[in-house]
Amino acid sequence: MSVGISSVIGFLLAKEMGTGSLKTLIIQIVLFTFAQIALHSICFVISMIVKKLGTAIALNSISLIALNVLSELFLEKKYAEPILKFIPATQVYLSLENTGISNMLISIIVSAFGILSSVFVTYVLFRKNELK
Repeated sequence: MSVGISSVIGFLLAKEMGTGSLKTLIIQIVLFTFAQIALHSICFVISMIVKKLGTAIALNSISLIALNVLSELFLEKKYAEPILKFIPATQVYLSLENTGISNMLISIIVSAFGILSSVFVTYVLFRKNELK
């Protein structure tokens, strides 16, 4: 469901920004969706650490809002942009701005690393809790 909502948001944002071709629009939607999945993968880790459902929902909501707000604020600063390129939260915004080959590769690598690192940390926490 989250992927579907992210795709619709990506489509609307890319269309609003005046994307030239359909191919570019589809690439932007895929990158946006992949970056959204990487951003939301932090919820897996938080949910594994926190055992109570209400607390996990609250912490997940706060962390996602904080990451979005902070990345939006820091993207306005030119000195922070080279560092923020390598954070999944800012790839959500950068994936819609520039579809150059190097930016697409960076977006794919950063998003894949974010997803894989969250899965790895969640797996380690699961194995640790399972062995107790």
